[in-house]
Amino acid sequence: MLILPVILLCATWHACQKAPHELHPSLPPSRSPVPFTPPSDSTVALAQAKAWLTAGKALDSLSSQYRQPLTTEDPVHRRTLEQAFRRAHDEVCVANGLGGGYVEYLWVLQYLRLEKNRRLLDSLDAAP
Repeated sequence: MLILPVILLCATWHACQKAPHELHPSLPPSRSPVPFTPPSDSTVALAQAKAWLTAGKALDSLSSQYRQPLTTEDPVHRRTLEQAFRRAHDEVCVANGLGGGYVEYLWVLQYLRLEKNRRLLDSLDAAP
């Protein structure tokens, strides 16, 4: 009776110990973002918008992979996982073309809603 819970616990613990690129194999082992400086006119470039779309899909996948491991009761382990999750956000964004990492992703998300960027957003058939 006790064997199944022990096996599940071991499997979950093993998954929690993996680095972000091991949980998301399409990521290279280390992709650090560069400091992001938004353009002064708040215009989102077409390449940024396309990268934002692909990064968004990968971030959704990443969130589902981390959801269960982040429910651990151990606060030290949870903090370690949260840090890895934040690093993985940056790595996913950089790997998908947003050199500024998750900071750039959030900037694009916010500024695509501006009227001057609306046509670009509409041309991508996406809504923020």
